[in-house]
Amino acid sequence: MDIAITQGRASQGPFANYMEIFGDIQESNNKIIKIEDEANHCRHVSHILVERVTNSNNYVKELEFHKDENSEFLAKPGTYQKFAELRDIIFQIVDFVKRISQIEGLASFKSNKEIKQQFEELVGNFDRYSEELKFISQISTDDNFALEHDLVEKDKFLKNNPDMVDENGQISRKIPLIAQLTEEFNEQLLNDKMDIIRPLQTTKTLDSLKDEIFEINGYKITLDEIRGQHIQKWSKILDPNKVIAVKEVNINMHPDILSMEPIKKQIEILKMLQSLPQVIKFYGTFTHNSKLHIVTEWAHNDNLRNYYTKNLHLGWDKKSEFSIDICRGLIYLHSMHILHHDIRSANILITLDRTAKIANFGISRGFSEATRNLDETIDTIRYMAPEKLKTKNYKYDNFCEIFSFGMLLWEIAEEKMPYEKENNLKKLYEIISVKKIREGFSSDVPSEWKTIFKETTRSNPRNRSKLSRIVEDLLKVYETFHPRLNLNDRDTSEYEGRLTLDPPPSDPELSLEDAIKEHHKENGDKTKSWKSFIKFANSGNPEAKYWAGLYLYHDICNKPIDETERCFRARRAAAFFKESADECDMPNTQSHVDKAQLHFAYCLWNGQGVDKNHTKAVEYFKKAAQNGNPYAMYNYGMILFKGVDVPADQAQGKMYLRLAAGRKVQKAIDLCNAESISY
Repeated sequence: MDIAITQGRASQGPFANYMEIFGDIQESNNKIIKIEDEANHCRHVSHILVERVTNSNNYVKELEFHKDENSEFLAKPGTYQKFAELRDIIFQIVDFVKRISQIEGLASFKSNKEIKQQFEELVGNFDRYSEELKFISQISTDDNFALEHDLVEKDKFLKNNPDMVDENGQISRKIPLIAQLTEEFNEQLLNDKMDIIRPLQTTKTLDSLKDEIFEINGYKITLDEIRGQHIQKWSKILDPNKVIAVKEVNINMHPDILSMEPIKKQIEILKMLQSLPQVIKFYGTFTHNSKLHIVTEWAHNDNLRNYYTKNLHLGWDKKSEFSIDICRGLIYLHSMHILHHDIRSANILITLDRTAKIANFGISRGFSEATRNLDETIDTIRYMAPEKLKTKNYKYDNFCEIFSFGMLLWEIAEEKMPYEKENNLKKLYEIISVKKIREGFSSDVPSEWKTIFKETTRSNPRNRSKLSRIVEDLLKVYETFHPRLNLNDRDTSEYEGRLTLDPPPSDPELSLEDAIKEHHKENGDKTKSWKSFIKFANSGNPEAKYWAGLYLYHDICNKPIDETERCFRARRAAAFFKESADECDMPNTQSHVDKAQLHFAYCLWNGQGVDKNHTKAVEYFKKAAQNGNPYAMYNYGMILFKGVDVPADQAQGKMYLRLAAGRKVQKAIDLCNAESISY
């Protein structure tokens, strides 16, 4: 029976009766978002159910915000009862997502049929009430596709983990304890509880990698740059600026399981980490001439060692920025219970926008897995922790990794390998582990940097600094040497200086890739870059459109001569940004699409070159944030957290603010500190 409005609440209107229900819906939304963040299974199904709950939460917030205008609707007979029943369905959805997102919960289902039946029932009931209550759930993923995909993935997981299946073919309820990744990474907990963390599963066979196949047709080898014997640069035939790295695995297609293990390990880890900004992106695999090839993003500036060799005397702002990137990456790896095992400059790649990314996961391990002995080569020993050098069977842990990172910090500071004058294995072993001698620094190295090095390379592993402390100290160095820009939350990393806006020549001197490289040079010729950007933009290249829009938007050219020209440039920049933002074409779109989406959001928010539209701007901020742009993460997080022109969603807002703070966006750091948001 519907509940009538009581006299006692009449002065507050009909909304007062709904406060408890709406509060329950909002609390459920916060819970289900956290459950999705920690999901290990059925992520697609979880996501589309989370979208439905979030849509209902946004709807009730909108009703609350405009409660006076909606009083007639809320007072209508039957409305209260429908909201109460919708709340009950949302409770059921939260419980369902909690069960299917972890292997322990999946054990409570007898079959895939039962999962499918409950999913379809929940979706059907939710959608029926959303229609009756006059709000439509905009879902970005097809329900059936998501369900079938997740059930196939679940079955694959169980096939590769037969110990989790009982004699009746059901998931065993006696599942080993699994340490779950929490929202706040507690490093000390991981140190104390290593014995209960599940080893990383790597039982895939080569044939089972077919679901990661990369469609290589349409690409060709670029002969102008080949790194080593096994890594090639491939470019898209129709768009040479789209490039990928192809690593050839020189192994017969029918190897024994032991020789395949490191390869499977690397692919599994790359898949797990492909959303992390400090790890090289994985696109897939393909086979050619009976050889496996791994496809990743192409690091335009090679590895860290080659980068500092070619670009001597890096500034301390760039040195600290690289170090922070690597440290953040290690924190993320450790939070996912992964140890890299081989942190050194050759395994750090530098992208086109000069971001340092961790690569080469061939010998990585889960925290509780048996340690694999590293080959005792000169290069690996230079970074190896003394306890590991002394005892070959010593169980590699995060303290060993911190030591390696400390040695890498020394290398970044001095721009040369540690102990580079010593090439005798036995003597090097004695220096590091017996005599405990650490390299000294040049006179210009900041004292803070020397302290960080000392605290990360102590002989006693337990006395080494935690990564969370190290990144805080590195941020202080960065803030000391990085020039502050008084441009608030804008992404200003891409532009410097001004130039004359000359018409483009018929045949530009620079390719688009070379124009971008020229732009990033400290004293690069931006006139040449502009001519290349506008030429390729007018020819339809989406990445060039972003760059041309950037030059117009930020007035990198001379100031407009009058208001008419200023308006024209703004309209043209906004058009370029929108076209670039909407033309996503993997791989390698991350080099421009997220930035184009961010800048078009700025245009919409401020009414620059387009009509002001905050609702549309929020959509583009969200797209850019989801594509990994740190400035968009801050803007979108701040908008959600404070409820700027949208219903406030503090849980989602905090998540994006943490991500932005982790990417060194100062205003995000300031807001997190002011609101006591840990990051």
